[in-house]
Amino acid sequence: GQTLPELASTTRPLRLLILGGSQGAKAINETLPQALARLKEADPYAVPEVRHQTGASQLEATQAAYTDAGFSLANGLTVTPFIDDMAAAYAWADLVIGRSGASTVAEIAVVGRASILVPYPHHKDQQQLHNARWLSAASAATIIEQPALSGDRLASEIAALNADRHSLLAMATAAHALAPRRVDTRIAEIMTEVADAR
Repeated sequence: GQTLPELASTTRPLRLLILGGSQGAKAINETLPQALARLKEADPYAVPEVRHQTGASQLEATQAAYTDAGFSLANGLTVTPFIDDMAAAYAWADLVIGRSGASTVAEIAVVGRASILVPYPHHKDQQQLHNARWLSAASAATIIEQPALSGDRLASEIAALNADRHSLLAMATAAHALAPRRVDTRIAEIMTEVADAR
C-alpha cells in the first residue's frame, strides 16, 4: 500500500475508491459517472482512476451509466459488484466516497484515508449522519447529504481535493488519528451485537 506522503503526489491521477455498499447505494452509483464526466469536460488529463464497488443489484445499471457518460470500462476504471480484498483497495485509494455505516467509518479511520461521505438518509435516528460527523468534526471527511448530492457538487469536491493534494493528506492524517479510540468502541459494539443475537 502507499504511504501517506504519496497521497500528496500530483504526478499521477487521483485514485477514487467508490463504495456503493452491498445493497448498492443507487444515489452514489448514479452520481459518480456524472461527476467524472464533469471532471473530464473540465480537464481530460485530470480524470481520476476509479475502483467502483456497486453492490450486486446495481452492477449493470452503474456500468451503463459510465458508458452513457462516455467512459470505457477499462483504462483506470473498474466497476465490480464486490471487492474481495478491501485492505488492498483502501491502500490503493487516495479518496474514499461512500455511505457512512459504522464499519466503513471505522475502516476509513484505521487505514487513514480522506473521504466524501453521503449518509444514508432514511434511518430514523440518522445514525449514518452521526457517524459521518465523527470524521468531519475532525476535518477528516466531507459530508454531502443525499438531497444535495449531484454530479456538479461531487465533481467540485473531487476537483478541489485533486488540486490540493496536501489537504487530502491532512484529511487522511486526521482520520488516522481518530482510529484507536474508535476501533475499540466499534469492537465493543460488535461484541454487544453478537451477544444480543444469541
